[in-house]
Parts: sequence; C-alpha cells; structure tokens
Amino acid sequence: MSAGRQEGIEGLEAKVQALSAKNMQLSETCENYLLLAAISELVNTHQGNLADLLGGVMERICLFQDIPFCAYCVKAGDRLLFKEYYFSLSNASLSARQINLPSDF
Repeated sequence: MSAGRQEGIEGLEAKVQALSAKNMQLSETCENYLLLAAISELVNTHQGNLADLLGGVMERICLFQDIPFCAYCVKAGDRLLFKEYYFSLSNASLSARQINLPSDF
C-alpha cells in the first residue's frame, strides 16, 4: 500500500474517532435535556404534596442517569433521617429509615 493511501486511511480513521466522540457528547446532552423535560413536566402537572413531587423527581433522575439509589436526608444529631428516597433495585421499603453517622461527620 502506498504512503499516500496509508495517510488517507489514517486521516479517515481520525475523523471517524472525532465524529464518534462528538456523537457521544451530543447523545449525553440529549439525555440531559430529556431528563430536564421529564422533571419539568412532573413539576408542572403535580398536584400532590411536596414529598411525592420530590420522590418523583428522584425517580426520574435515577432512571435517566442509571443511578440505583437516591435519597433526601436530614441530619438529626448523629443520624441521617430519610425523608424521601428512590431505590431502583427493589420495591421493598427500607426498614431502617435512618443512617447512623460517625462522630466526625
């Protein structure tokens, strides 16, 4: 194979890699916009209490970002109390609705 043809192939391979990287970036941007749209729709149509809204927002974040667990907690002394959470691996309720914290937290 001639040197010119080899350079042409290498140039095309570099362009394909650059386009693949740009495509990945655009896909991630699109996913972020879809997440924002889903959350916006939920907020605009929500008629329940704030806890239900927060639970729905956390669920959408977890589903779109592939996060298995998300929680909103309040620090109470040496514990974190779960106010709302979403756990995508199970429908089971958390039996302990608190986390004990180390003393230096």
